[in-house]
Order: sequence, then structure tokens, then C-alpha cells
Amino acid sequence: MLDNADYQIPFGATSANAALYGLAGPKVDANKPIGEWNTYRITAIGSVVTIELNGKEVVRTDLSQWTKPGVNPNGTKNKFPHAIGALPQEGFVGLQNYNATPVWFRGVRIKVLGDRKPKYTGREPINQVLTTPETK
Repeated sequence: MLDNADYQIPFGATSANAALYGLAGPKVDANKPIGEWNTYRITAIGSVVTIELNGKEVVRTDLSQWTKPGVNPNGTKNKFPHAIGALPQEGFVGLQNYNATPVWFRGVRIKVLGDRKPKYTGREPINQVLTTPETK
């Protein structure tokens, strides 16, 4: 979440507003002007992540397509040391901010989309939670 214009980020970049950071850039420019509130809906069902910005679907991607560390499905590089598709399909929600630029959130809601109990606590070492396609 950021103002693309303020950071001079081109639309569609994997670091643009509403991108799945470093992995998938938005396909539609649904940004509101700087200073106006944007509304996001992020849905993760299994390995498929969908991001809606201001009521428009901007990203839909299947994380299981990321099978190699540091490489996107199209062969371009990313900064992640593990294959994204090998990471657990559960975890924590975090909101972060860079460069101490003021940021505000309001109306944050989280809805569990199933009744499955978490497999991990978040304390396990990374090598104990990485999977291969055969173990999912």
C-alpha cells in the first residue's frame, strides 16, 4: 500500500500499490488520488491470492507457480530466498510501513474462510515448514 506517484513507482510494477510485493504487479489501475482512502480486499484460498483495490480485481495469482527460490514463474528474479510456493498456506497478517512515512489504517477486518485449525505456531524454523509439491 503506497501512493505510486509519491514514490515514482510505475503502474504494474511488483512494488506498485496493490501489488503482491515482489511477485505480481496490478493489472488494473484502480488507485484513488493521493490523499483519498483506498479500500482493499485480499483473499487467500489455498495457494490462490486475489487482491481487489477500490472494488476492482487488480491481482489474482496462484502462489504454487513459484517453485524456485529467487525466481518468478516467468523467469525474472525476485528477492525471496525460498520458493514462495513451498511456504505454508497459513500464517499471520502484518501491516508494515517503510521510510517512516505516515500511514493510517481503518476498518481492518480479518475473516477466516474455513474451519481448518492452524498447523504451525509461527515459532518453527523455516526448514521445518517448507514443503514440496508432493507434501501439500
